[in-house]
Formats: sequence, C-alpha cells, structure tokens
Amino acid sequence: MRNSDFDILVVGGGHAGTEAVRVAARMGAKAGLITMDRHKLALMSCNPAIGGVGKGHLVREVDAMGGIIGQAADIAGIQFRRLNLSKGPAVRSTRVQCDRRVYTDFVSKFVAGLPGIEIIEDEAIGLVIEDREIKGLRLKSGREVSTKAVILATGTFLGGLIHIGEKQISSGRRGEPAATGMTESLNEAGFETGRLKTGTPPRIDGNTIDYDLTEKQPGDDPPPYFSHFHRNKPALTNDSFCYLTYTTMATAEIIRNNIDRAPLFSGQIQGTGPRYCPSIEDKITRFADKPRHQIFIEPEGTGTAEIYLNGLSTSLPEDVQIEAVRTIIGLEQAQITQPGYAIEYDYVPPYQIKPSLETKQVDGLFHAGQINGTSGYEEAAAQGLVAGLNAVLYLHKEKPFVPGRDQAYIGVMLDDLVTRNISEPYRMFTSRAEYRLALREDNALDRLSPFGKKFGLYEGCELKIIEEQEKDLRETIAYLKTTRFNIRDIRKCYGLPTKKGSLSLAELICRPDFVPEMLYQLSDNSLRGKEDILEKAVILIKYKGYLDKQEREIERARKSERVKIPSSFDFKALSGLKLEAVEKLEKFRPATIGQARRIDGVTPSDIAVLTIYMSQR
Repeated sequence: MRNSDFDILVVGGGHAGTEAVRVAARMGAKAGLITMDRHKLALMSCNPAIGGVGKGHLVREVDAMGGIIGQAADIAGIQFRRLNLSKGPAVRSTRVQCDRRVYTDFVSKFVAGLPGIEIIEDEAIGLVIEDREIKGLRLKSGREVSTKAVILATGTFLGGLIHIGEKQISSGRRGEPAATGMTESLNEAGFETGRLKTGTPPRIDGNTIDYDLTEKQPGDDPPPYFSHFHRNKPALTNDSFCYLTYTTMATAEIIRNNIDRAPLFSGQIQGTGPRYCPSIEDKITRFADKPRHQIFIEPEGTGTAEIYLNGLSTSLPEDVQIEAVRTIIGLEQAQITQPGYAIEYDYVPPYQIKPSLETKQVDGLFHAGQINGTSGYEEAAAQGLVAGLNAVLYLHKEKPFVPGRDQAYIGVMLDDLVTRNISEPYRMFTSRAEYRLALREDNALDRLSPFGKKFGLYEGCELKIIEEQEKDLRETIAYLKTTRFNIRDIRKCYGLPTKKGSLSLAELICRPDFVPEMLYQLSDNSLRGKEDILEKAVILIKYKGYLDKQEREIERARKSERVKIPSSFDFKALSGLKLEAVEKLEKFRPATIGQARRIDGVTPSDIAVLTIYMSQR
C-alpha cells in the first residue's frame, strides 16, 4: 500500500471544514485543509449570529464534543440572549450576535495552530478514485494530493452563481470566485447533483439609521455562555443592541411593482430556496394580506458601523433595494453599503450518503454542510464534527459514530438527511425532535461527554471541567432534596397555603407557584453563581415524571432501531411490499427498520412485512 500525503483532506474552510480538521487533530490524524483564503476560515457570509431555537442546541452539542463554534461565539459575542425562557426547558435556546471579524480571526488562528494540520491555499477541482475508493484530489494549481479519506465541505461555492436583479456573477460568496470542476467530477463518479438557493439582505450604514423610531432589544443579564470549555473564560458583555422595525405598505408596493425584475420570479433562478427563511419579495407575494413584516437591525461588529437587516433577504435590482429600504421605519435616510443577493449552488441530495456522512458510492469520501442540502452555520458545524470523527474511524476500520434521534439533535439531523427527500435547504428546529424534552441545551454535555471520552476528544483540563460539573449537579440535587424549611416560614414569604410540618426545596420546586428566586432567598443566596447547574437540577426534579415517561418511549423506539437491514438487501425480491415502498427503500437504503419507518411513502403494512422478514432472519 502506497504512502499518502495526508490521512484526511478537507475541502472548504467554512464552519463544517474547520470543525472537521479540529476533531481530526484531536484524534491524531494528519489532515490538510484546502481553502481559497486561510484568513477567512469560518467567515460568516450571512448573519453574524450563532444559535437560536434548535440551532443553539446543535452548538452546545458540538461544543460538548470539543468543537470550535461555541468558544468562537463566546469570544466574538457582542450580544447574548436566551430565547423562550417563558416556555418549557425543551425549547430554551441561546443566541449570540457576533463581531464578524473577531469570529473569523479567532477560528483562523485556532485552526492554524492545530497540530498535524496543514492549510493549503488552493482549489480542489476533481476526485481521484480507484475501485470505488477515494485516493486523492486534483488541485487547480496542477498538484495531485494523495489521501486516505476526503471530506467535501464546499458550502455555496460549487457552481456558485450570485443574482442581483438581472445581474449574474459567478461567485461562491460576495467578492470570491466560485468553485468549478468538482461538480463534474462528482457526476462522473455516479452522483446525482442538484441546485439550491439561499440569499442575504442588503447591509446598511448604521450611522444613517434613526434608531429612535425602532424598538431596542438588549441582551440578557447575566449573559449566557455557549461553551462548556474555556482555558481563560472570557468576560461576556452585552454592550451592543439589536433593534426591531417593520416594513410598510409602501415597501410592499415597491416590491410588487418590480416583481418582474426579481430573479426568483422571472425564472432566472432555478434552485429551490429555504421555506423557513424566505426573501422579502417571497413574503410580500405569499402573505399579501400582511400590512407589514418584521425587520431586525443587527450589528456586524463593534469595529464597524455596518448593519445586517435580518428579515430583508432579497435579490431585487440594487436601485429597487435602495428605494424599498428607505420605506422601512427608521431607515428613511439609510445608505446601502452592500446590496442583498441570492446565490445558487450545487448540492448532492443526501440519500446518497450513509448516516455517518460517508457516501454510498465511494468509500472514504464524506460530505458535510451545504453540499448535503442543509442551511446554517450550526448545521454545518455539526456535520463537520461528525464527518471528521468518522473519517478518522474509517482510517482505523472502526464502527462509525452515529448518535440516535434520542441522543442528540445531531442524530436527528443525520437521520433526517438519510430518510427525508431533501429538496429545499434543511434547517434545524426543536419541532424536528420527537424526544426534545430529553435533548435540552442544558444537558448536552451529560449526553455527549461519554462519546467525547470514548474517542479521546478532551484534554485533561476539559475532563476536569466535566467531572466538576457532574459533581456539582449531584451535590446540588442532594442539597435541594435534604434542605427543609418550616412551611409557616415559607408561607410568610410567599403566601403559600397554611400547612403543618416542613417542605424540602425539591418539594417546593414541584409546586405550580414555584419561582427560582425562592431558592436563592431560602438558601441565603448560597446558590448564587451556580445558575447553570441549578437550572439543570430544577428541570430534573420538576419534570422527573415527564422525563421518565419519555425514557420509556425512547426504549420502545430503540427496539425497531435494533433490527438491522443488510446494505445489499434486495427490496424488489420481497413480496408484500407496495411498489412505492420498494422504490423509496431502494433509493434511501435504510440501515434499520426504524429508519425505514421514517421514509415518506413507506406504510405501516410495509414495515410489518419488513419486520417479520428481518426478525425471521
């Protein structure tokens, strides 16, 4: 066997690619990161924000396994918020508005300092494949690099085409060239490819906005950390503000009058866009009865006056964008520093990958991020971590890491990718997880640290943090269960019904009239400073019945996941399956009965036939 230049080659220096090389370095692999610009790693080409509902869960999970994204968000954060605090613990999520420049600088320096990682400023234009196994990459410079595994994390660069009105620019993102050649190489290898579309809003000079006409949105006090691990924990600040404003009837009229010049409606754009993040022209058309739409004014950093208009994604001509922006409340004098645009790019429909993110057609080739039809920094980072980890396990001929839907949002996403027909950019939501009460942000480290330990993803200081948090949680729960107060004393403070005897803090937590401030006052504020641990302890006590019930549901679902389906199984040869089920099963090639159950077009009767046959085997 010939020696390779690298164990792993990663194509693309975005959020997926940087997480992939991070985990590869932790596991001792020699990896090369191929990117066009080593100073723009994990560049936030869209909104400079990390997290949000569902997405924040992914960030916490990636961080829990030693990833970069959580630490980078804390370092670059300029506003920190917890969302959905008035709702149940399953949907509480963290969101951080970041300084775009600081975020990229941090990740670029971080990756450059990783042991065993070489950054190659070049462009990959083709795959080198022998006998359905990856052997290397051809680069634009003429160099051919050999490797044992490849991770394609190409973002929006594959055949990237920017649209601003009638203007079309071949580009991977604003100001950078598109990647050419790789799509053709994938097609030659037998992959089906398609086109998707995403977009960004115009950027505005913040000095030209009348903030007095908008609604100020401050961050939280104290600001929440994303990362569990910091060598030197940064002091978080909420000095920056976001603002809320609205479009007007005049905005809608301008857009409707120019809709024929919108690439999305003129037929110029062929790719499918994200349903959950529509352009402003799409909103005006689909929701014609709405008199206005929300626009969030969000800073791009502390060292710039540039503003991101969240909610105003558009590909209208620049002159129309200028006219429309100035009809928005508070933006009557606004100056556009960069017009919004839509971008089309190539992707590989993910029915062609395994849950490990390795492709079915080519051994040792992995796909991560937008090439799989997903959208968002957080989804990309999670896939990058999984692809990097599984590429190393592939080298060692070990079983891949594929968490279940009951173990992580990462597992939910991986399963969705290989069982759903991804025809539009995929975005994570808490509603996608059927066991979301068990998959909370607060317990990400509890759920995933066993995997991190197993694969050697932690250093000594990180293992110590994990041990300390586990110890603190045990002690806090014990304190809440054993510390009791005379009910009369509690009644005096909080007006609870008269009752003889005493009440433990744990029993108090389970009362419907409980508020967390009670714990601080009754404990003489001895629990101050332990807010994160205390929140987790309260959830485990207050929702114990629901958590136990969900665990029983999870165990029942695991039974169908244990029934394996051979990768070479001929579904056409099995009588009793409906024709549509055969077609879908042959296309998606589910690994288990559980996966087969989640494929659209496969009915309960089809599952019964499959289950009986596989059980007999």
